[in-house]
Order: sequence, then C-alpha cells, then structure tokens
Amino acid sequence: MGDTKEGNISPDGMIVFGFARDKGTIALETKTGITYKIGFLNRKIVSTEDHEWVSKQINDIINK
Repeated sequence: MGDTKEGNISPDGMIVFGFARDKGTIALETKTGITYKIGFLNRKIVSTEDHEWVSKQINDIINK
C-alpha cells in the first residue's frame, strides 16, 4: 500500500497483513496445538544472499 500508483514500492509504501476470523470460530492453535511466529524486516529481500540471510534469521528464532 502507498499513496501513489506504485503501491508498496512507492516512497511511503508498506505491506499490510490482516489476520482475522469469523464469529464463533475456534483458533487453529486451540484445535491443533500449532503456534505461529510473525516477524517483520526493515529490509528488501531481492538476492540469493538476502534469502539465505532471512533463512538463517528464521532458523535462529525457531531453534531458540
């Protein structure tokens, strides 16, 4: 999202996620025991090296 036609690559662009559920539904982790971790990076991921860096960051968090 951004205030220009370029969307999230506009100068003030951002990516927005919505996590919601309907009334009366049961959270997935309640049914399955699954948990989620959500993180944000203030960095563009465009190269193979970037992807490898992100993968290492994620693995470090998961394996704590």
